[in-house]
Amino acid sequence: MGMSQSCERQEMNRKLVATAIVVMVVGGIATEALAGLMSPSTINTTNPSTSTYVDSVVMDSITFPSNSSATLTLRQDGNATITLTTYKVSDSSGDSYLLSNWTSPTITPSTAFTAGILIGRSCPYCTLAGNLFAFASGQTYVISVNASDGKQFSFQVTRNQHDYHISLSVGFGTTVHT
Repeated sequence: MGMSQSCERQEMNRKLVATAIVVMVVGGIATEALAGLMSPSTINTTNPSTSTYVDSVVMDSITFPSNSSATLTLRQDGNATITLTTYKVSDSSGDSYLLSNWTSPTITPSTAFTAGILIGRSCPYCTLAGNLFAFASGQTYVISVNASDGKQFSFQVTRNQHDYHISLSVGFGTTVHT
């Protein structure tokens, strides 16, 4: 084999390698584009009647009936029907209570619901990470709830320093509970 044949072979091999690289790159781009077109999260502009479902849980209010319970009024502001499956309460030090087998009712769009959140001894199935804590006046907490589809909604809440409950009765006097 002469020198010119060897050079021609090397040049041919380079061309084959370059062609193979181009085919692989173009093929990869085409595969990514095709995968993107077939992805269920892609918006279908050719059929505008295809629905997109959105979870959007918002907190309307919160009360603290005791040092170990909070009652949240939550509302499904999105257009999806969801079920909440876990909650986590964290204090400012990073301590937390997690209830992983919590199940809320099925929550439909535009529906408000009450979520009872328990911590400490009131929640025997909660898992504690860090130190024990209770809902204390003036302290801030993060309450996170997780939906069955894996989405998480977090709310930063502060227990008011003055939480008075007033009971009035008709008769000889008024009874006030603080």
